[in-house]
Amino acid sequence: MVFTGFYYQSLAQISYKRWTFSAGVGATNYVGTVPKSAFNSVYLFDLDHFFSRQFSMSFAWQTGKLSGGSMQSDIQGREFETDFNAGILCGKLYLAKFDDHPAVTRMGLFLQNTYVGLGVGLLGSQISKINRTSKQGEHLYGQDQAVAALLSINLGSNWDFFNKFKRPVMYCNVNFQFNFTSTDQLDGYTVPLVISRGSYDNYIVSSLKFGFYIGENDFFYKHRRRGY
Repeated sequence: MVFTGFYYQSLAQISYKRWTFSAGVGATNYVGTVPKSAFNSVYLFDLDHFFSRQFSMSFAWQTGKLSGGSMQSDIQGREFETDFNAGILCGKLYLAKFDDHPAVTRMGLFLQNTYVGLGVGLLGSQISKINRTSKQGEHLYGQDQAVAALLSINLGSNWDFFNKFKRPVMYCNVNFQFNFTSTDQLDGYTVPLVISRGSYDNYIVSSLKFGFYIGENDFFYKHRRRGY
């Protein structure tokens, strides 16, 4: 018995939108020299441009609150609340979309829309509430305003909603972000150089956003190999 077979390649056309816009809410968590951080709210707006299926660049705007400390938890009695705004330019890489095979499992679909991101931005903050007198009765020095550069690390995932033509029109975004800043004044307190040793105030944002795919379609072609 002799079996003969052949392989052929075909082109599959995949369309995607060049732009997305999303908005949502999240929770912030201060990470710095003042202990006992509290969770606070933040509002987020993102505009993404896809240069390809695998890579996008986004401009994100955040406006929210950070807080930490208390008379009981801090040895000096430091306690603060600050309002902040931040603009971040972030590149996102969708690693699973480099794979030439379609995702057919739930885990595959999850990984296909999961990304890692790295961004840079600028942050401005304004203290809204602060304790300037220590438990020992001394004045606690610091600044009520701060402007700082920041470095942002992101891990997130988009969950698509499809229309009757099985094309994504909306999505739900879940994102975890750690922001390193270049200031120690985010909490409004100056840390003495002898104990700070380059310590800076940072913060975490965990968010949930809903977005739309907008603009014209672009197309991606990939090879499919079949055999008989």
